[in-house]
Amino acid sequence: NADPLKRPTIEELCEFANYELINIYKNGNSNNTISISPIFNQKNKK
Repeated sequence: NADPLKRPTIEELCEFANYELINIYKNGNSNNTISISPIFNQKNKK
């Protein structure tokens, strides 16, 4: 399990984003479109 406090690497972010985008595409832009935003917005919450 990844440490939730550890900042993801660029590679990890790209892998996650690619996985999410594939799922969004497969699901025809359903509710999954919002699932990617919390990861990218984490740094703005401090």
